[in-house]
Amino acid sequence: MNNFRKLMFKIPRKFIFSNKFDATKDYYKVLGVKKSSGRADIKKSYYKLVKKHHPDQGGDAKKFKQISEAYHVLEDA
Repeated sequence: MNNFRKLMFKIPRKFIFSNKFDATKDYYKVLGVKKSSGRADIKKSYYKLVKKHHPDQGGDAKKFKQISEAYHVLEDA
């Protein structure tokens, strides 16, 4: 138990109590892929959408953040 406590004090509190990932969001829908899609399809869709919605290319910053969040959640799944 002591090792767990030491670890908890090393992790910033903003990461422990963060609600960054919302379970009610459909990340597959954000990326426009099926739930049965593999990593290659998810990555391909992500790069396509990032190019389209990147703020430096005149895209919407909010949509870009949603796409990035969806990709980072699904790449770990």
